Amino acid sequence: MKKQDMDLKTLSEEFDSYISFLEKGKQKELIGLKTGFPKFDRATKGIDGLVVLSGLPGKGKTSFALQIGYEAVKLNKISLLYCSLEMNRRELYLKLLSRLSGISNHDLKLMDIRLIDEKKYKQAIEELKEFGKYIIIADRETVFFDLKAIEGIGKKLKDKTGTERIFIIIDYLQVFPLNEKNFSSQSEKINYLVTHFRRIQEDLNATVLLISHKVIGGNNIFESILGCPEIEYSVDSIFILETEEERKAKEKEKRFIIPEFEFDENSGELILVQESERIDLVIAKNRFGPPGRIKYEFRVSLSKFIEL
Repeated sequence: MKKQDMDLKTLSEEFDSYISFLEKGKQKELIGLKTGFPKFDRATKGIDGLVVLSGLPGKGKTSFALQIGYEAVKLNKISLLYCSLEMNRRELYLKLLSRLSGISNHDLKLMDIRLIDEKKYKQAIEELKEFGKYIIIADRETVFFDLKAIEGIGKKLKDKTGTERIFIIIDYLQVFPLNEKNFSSQSEKINYLVTHFRRIQEDLNATVLLISHKVIGGNNIFESILGCPEIEYSVDSIFILETEEERKAKEKEKRFIIPEFEFDENSGELILVQESERIDLVIAKNRFGPPGRIKYEFRVSLSKFIEL
């Protein structure tokens, strides 16, 4: 039914049903979905609605989104549709397996698994098979991405799993294809996408998380999402992953320093020097509470965030 065709009711006619809706909230610990991060859940009252997760490239946006999406499936009996427009699905399977087993991405790629870790490895596989029944990770190899396709896959996944709710993650917003449309600017494209993802979120009774790059310009790190401040008025929550170096750089008005890599002679790969990194999650907009900051440790090699 189109919105203009709806039979509009007076407040009195609709108020009893609204009160019944409010009554359903009794005894509820959270309004939205549990994520496995207690502080984050308390601050947000559970992730819900249309949400943006932003941060600089390489600072754990995908790992963070994948972790809360997977944990939401386990804790809330929902389904998850993860749409990856950057990494292929096998890379995301590796991230999930690494976090659950405690074995680094690097060692899993080489199947260099110590005897002491074999039990954890097998347990992680069994868990992924169990909850994987509720998860689709789609990439460019498997899906021709457009808005209609995502809504269709979401509906089919809900029907197949019998879940009332679905968590949809788009990784990431700026590269989402809209080939049939001509936009005068990237900002106009983002506004169009956000509007249509809101419709999908409402139609599917979904939580939709849109991953978005933060950009560096001049000597400062801009908080705007690719020059699109309008997004602040269109989404329910905005979360920003921010490292200590970024925060210090902003305070001192210095350019952010890119972390160094080192060469691993055994594998022939470039790896990050640091094994872990302190990262803040900045809650820049919060529909159900005040803005704030939550501290995490990002264990890079395990694709794992730990709340501090």
